[in-house]
Amino acid sequence: MSRSSIVIAAIGLCVPWAACSSSLGDDTPESDTQQASDDLVATDDLATSDTATPGSNEEDTSSSETNTGDDDVNDDYDFGDKYVPHDRIVIDGNGEFHAMAAKEGWTGDGSKQSPYLITGYEIDLAKTAGGAIEVHNTDVSFIIRSCYLHGGIHNLGKDYGYGVLTYNVQNMLVERTVATDNFEGVRLEKGTENCVIRYNDLSHNAGHGVALASAHSNIIEYNLCTHEKDDGMLFGSFDLADNFDAPNNNIVRYNELSNNSTSGVCLFRGTGNQFYGNSFGKGNGVAVLNTAGKNLWDNDKEKVGNWWANFEAEDADGNGILDKEKPIPGGAVDRYPLAQRPSTVPPQQ
Repeated sequence: MSRSSIVIAAIGLCVPWAACSSSLGDDTPESDTQQASDDLVATDDLATSDTATPGSNEEDTSSSETNTGDDDVNDDYDFGDKYVPHDRIVIDGNGEFHAMAAKEGWTGDGSKQSPYLITGYEIDLAKTAGGAIEVHNTDVSFIIRSCYLHGGIHNLGKDYGYGVLTYNVQNMLVERTVATDNFEGVRLEKGTENCVIRYNDLSHNAGHGVALASAHSNIIEYNLCTHEKDDGMLFGSFDLADNFDAPNNNIVRYNELSNNSTSGVCLFRGTGNQFYGNSFGKGNGVAVLNTAGKNLWDNDKEKVGNWWANFEAEDADGNGILDKEKPIPGGAVDRYPLAQRPSTVPPQQ
């Protein structure tokens, strides 16, 4: 993949250990899910590190006077990390996690104050199924950071490979990781809750950058989900007999969702999910597909919506918000569509 010039921003790295639950109300968009991000707790072993923001490689050709911005972003974040080859990691249960951490020499003890740290690995699935890092049935605290996870099989209808795959997992942070050339970059399933997926390059997958099924009250922020062969993000499952619940009460903000073959977001099932600050750039078949349930497409408290490359309106007062609402399929609206493409630079922590 090509690498464009990047901007390096220093951030303090933290971990999400506060409980996050409850539904999203009309005037309380983020509810308790937001608390998971606000309560990120810095730990002594997590030093300040570098993260990257996407550059641009094309000029905007839109006729809109207010919706300006690059037509595309660079293909991926270049974190400048060096990776050590490693076998696939599969963990089932807290006991197995503790045993593997001791064997691998991972720092931390799995507590909220000292999460396990899985970092610096390159895992090539070599066209096999499952997750490069796959975790089931745990509530220990852990971080996946600065890994390169690739090569998962995408034999549609039969075998699927993922960068990160979870079942019934709580207290996970995935950051500064590249998960590409898989079926999906990150997939959260069956009771995965209170997790944060942020600052990752989850582009160039055969299915989706991020997929959620039966995953609730998670935060997905500042990720690249571009050039997917299906959707940037998928919420729910198309197989109604798969026994997955709809993913509910997740926050999705400041992600780049451009140049995907089908849509930026396919919200097939789910209620109480909130989307704001995202960039729905050009190149998607549609920006949003199959909106279902009662979901929010802005942050009313902060008066922030999303940026839509193909939605044109004036910003007569120059306040950064377009002067008409953006209709969303299914009857919803973005009340505060952004006049300018938002930055996906991870904020200073």
